[in-house]
Amino acid sequence: MKTFIYTCLLFPALLFGQWVDRSTPQLGSAYFIYFINDSVGYKGGTVPGGVHKTVNGGWDWTQDTTMYALFKKAVFIDDNIGVAVGWKDAYQTADGGQNWQIISDTFAISDFYNLEERNGTIILNGEDDGEYYWYVFDSPSGWTMRHSTTTESPEICFILDENHFYGVHEDFERIFYTSDGGFTWQIDSQPMVHTYPVVKGLYFTSPDTGFVVFDNKMGFTSTVVRSYTGTEGLLNYDGLTKVHLLHPTNFIGGYGDVVCAGGGDGKFHCTPDLGDHWFEQQLTSNPDYSKNLWDIVFISDEHIVTGGLSDRLFVTNTGIQHSLQTESHIREQDVSVYPNPSNGTFHIEFPSYEGSQWIVTLISAAGQTVHQQVINNATETIQAKHLAKGVYTLRLSSMQGSVSKRLVLQ
Repeated sequence: MKTFIYTCLLFPALLFGQWVDRSTPQLGSAYFIYFINDSVGYKGGTVPGGVHKTVNGGWDWTQDTTMYALFKKAVFIDDNIGVAVGWKDAYQTADGGQNWQIISDTFAISDFYNLEERNGTIILNGEDDGEYYWYVFDSPSGWTMRHSTTTESPEICFILDENHFYGVHEDFERIFYTSDGGFTWQIDSQPMVHTYPVVKGLYFTSPDTGFVVFDNKMGFTSTVVRSYTGTEGLLNYDGLTKVHLLHPTNFIGGYGDVVCAGGGDGKFHCTPDLGDHWFEQQLTSNPDYSKNLWDIVFISDEHIVTGGLSDRLFVTNTGIQHSLQTESHIREQDVSVYPNPSNGTFHIEFPSYEGSQWIVTLISAAGQTVHQQVINNATETIQAKHLAKGVYTLRLSSMQGSVSKRLVLQ
């Protein structure tokens, strides 16, 4: 994973790397895109036989006629165990996808909605005759039914870790969530009443830091809002950091600190610093050529694939580029992190920026935000003994700028 220093200015430019159009006339609409590892991925659309496969990270695609042609998504927790869903059936493999068995009878579901995986935990949900079910798979326990309800339709969902799942209420104005792996759930007590009442997407980097995409009821414009106090903070709409988009938004996704939302007119709005600053970028000079993008997949911070209902599919392996236009407002040498390596307790000092509020973020080698807190002192002690040993990216962000440092926990 590339580690970079980003200096935040009044008007910095955020540019995507070189995007390449990898569409073919036979590809069809990219209604869904997923990757089962860094190289192998699948995309499918609304036409029969419209599933295609790549074995080189999205640069070339061929039609697939194996079992994957029946799937709308598949996920793996290791080299052997995987789960897939089609429109009416669920499947499981124990040999890396060479053989699949139908496991639909395991669930009280007739219509399968979402299949998501994060760090070895798989969630699957769906509906049967007005009842909505959430199932969780973790090895070696297997499948357990964690929740059933007649009110909260899980048509949109997001998994942060093995404990924190998020869904959207059937009125598309409220979010329901769990912090114990799906056994008990909470729902926001009041609708998110404002000019953008329709929830279109969720993305959380920690239990406290989350992003929600809203569309207006006509679907012509949208907005992305950020909360640093979890789902409860999203109710305080007027006090949230937000970006207004003059187009509908079809997706939101990210990797580490980078969060991207867009799709309605082929444009992206991206933030490199967890929502402090947002920037617009088109894939091509002709917005009609790439409009109606439907999904985005971050294979890494540099390797990104996107496609949609416009029969187009784009790939980059150079990620998000940052171009500075004026002198930096923050210098790396002004920030001290010690001891490094650390046993989990370390100190941060930035005396030149006394009085600033800072967001401290630790990002794992896999690109996941694993620790985040806000500090207000020029010298602060950070406790991260709960994290596994390894190499992390330490991101320090404020209104004056941002800087990344390599941190080793041992």
